[in-house]
Amino acid sequence: SLSRLSLSLSLSPRSLSLPSLSLSLPSLSLSLSLSLSLSRPLEGVSVTMTCNSSGAPVVESYAWFKDRESGSIPDSFRPQLHLKRVSHTDRGEYFCVARNPLGTERSKPVLLNVTCKGWLLVSMHVYTLSVRI
Repeated sequence: SLSRLSLSLSLSPRSLSLPSLSLSLPSLSLSLSLSLSLSRPLEGVSVTMTCNSSGAPVVESYAWFKDRESGSIPDSFRPQLHLKRVSHTDRGEYFCVARNPLGTERSKPVLLNVTCKGWLLVSMHVYTLSVRI
């Protein structure tokens, strides 16, 4: 099996790096690092996700998946997945799968949530007050 597999997400044009999250298991170490623009990517920006692995033997192939679909994303057999001009249809959980001669490992999923251009997301709390007279 692979000894280390990580998934990272970066957005352009502007990004802010957040701390990495690491999980260690007896024979496998997975890490997830995220770079987010503001709080969410806006529709129309480019998003790059990178799947990194370390260990021996080296990874022979990668595949990317979205939302637990049965087939991999077309033309995604590289360590990086580039999404150009994202839209709301790109929203979902992404993960990579890496394979070497000893086996296959899957990264933890990353949720990509895309904000539509021209919309402002606002959370509102409505309180109802009942008064007995």
